[in-house]
Amino acid sequence: MIKEDYILRLIRLASAFVIKALGLAKEGDFLESEITMENGLQDLTGISLDTLRTLDASALETIFGGDEASVFIIAEFLQNIAEVERLKGSLDLYYIHMKKSLELFLSIRVNEDYKTVEPILKAYAEVKEVIYDADLIERLVNFFHDRNEKEEIAYLKSLLKD
Repeated sequence: MIKEDYILRLIRLASAFVIKALGLAKEGDFLESEITMENGLQDLTGISLDTLRTLDASALETIFGGDEASVFIIAEFLQNIAEVERLKGSLDLYYIHMKKSLELFLSIRVNEDYKTVEPILKAYAEVKEVIYDADLIERLVNFFHDRNEKEEIAYLKSLLKD
């Protein structure tokens, strides 16, 4: 119970930073948006925004050594950093951050503490047309296999053939 309360509290705190940062970005204040995200990320996870942007998903997973609450938070931050990049018109960075977020969400065991299905589906919908990484495609096939979504499995397997 204590761990669950802690996880939910961290996720709520991360959401508060993200909501504020996205609001600022939508108003066009990208600098203040980044400062807000930087502060939130640093406070909650101890890493910088530059570190989050620079490291790949497996390196980020390693940093947190199995702490799924932290992985969830950084995956959420990545989706929102991606949204800020989209608002700025940087679509390449948007897709890079969304794919990295997707990889991180897929690394978390689906359980009652983590609501990963919705953010996985959100990220997948955004990057579906630009996925080329065979490992990521295999992980998505497994995810959709568990959900018994044959159409998505067939689509993803067709990507592996190309």
